[in-house]
Amino acid sequence: MGTLLGYIARVAARTVIAAGRTLTGERHIAAGSVASLQTHGSRANWRPHLPLLVTDGGCRPDGTFVSWPVQDIARLTGAFRRAVLRVLVRLGVPDEDQAEGMLT
Repeated sequence: MGTLLGYIARVAARTVIAAGRTLTGERHIAAGSVASLQTHGSRANWRPHLPLLVTDGGCRPDGTFVSWPVQDIARLTGAFRRAVLRVLVRLGVPDEDQAEGMLT
């Protein structure tokens, strides 16, 4: 389970940073992120959480900082959902048809 949560944390960071790059038009911006796995509950009611801190912009290769504009949370959530399902399909659970159904 820890490996899967690691994949999901990386997907979350990549999704947010990719959205920032798209919004600013800065394809090569370097941004920072930190995720922290938190678990709550018992084995029967386990609830993992992955709080994610992401910088409010990033640095161009020349070191210039570029702030990100406000992101559309609904679009960001949709992108994250699709990215997580792609990872799960690569891991074999669910299959592509099931994943497509989850998006509808």
